[in-house]
Amino acid sequence: MAAYIYGRQIVSNLRRPLLWLGVAIVGFAITRPIVGWSSYWTILLETIFGASIAALLAFGAIRTPTGRLFSIARFFGKISFSFYLLHPIVLFYQQLFSAPVTEAVARGINPLVICAFLFAASMCFTIPLALAQY
Repeated sequence: MAAYIYGRQIVSNLRRPLLWLGVAIVGFAITRPIVGWSSYWTILLETIFGASIAALLAFGAIRTPTGRLFSIARFFGKISFSFYLLHPIVLFYQQLFSAPVTEAVARGINPLVICAFLFAASMCFTIPLALAQY
């Protein structure tokens, strides 16, 4: 809420918003390893850095000639509530993939590759459903 209410005013007063975006991204990425994995301060700092990233992106840190980045963000913003509601339903059916995933791990396929594939698959199923519901 703070990013939405105060973000435009804060970002418009920054001299180098792209630099601050980089600082916020780095801060978000290093908070857990530095502060701790289960600290309350970690949650607070990640929330602040995440809100800063959202405000900087929404209110002008990156200006693209075509605006393509923002059109994609607007699209997901429009279907976000439907996406939020339908995503657990799609994930429910991923239990059908547990045996093949277990076999893939046993064969030595990197778990990050498996996660990336499952993420892409869930997005491919959820996005059309969310768009249809929207």
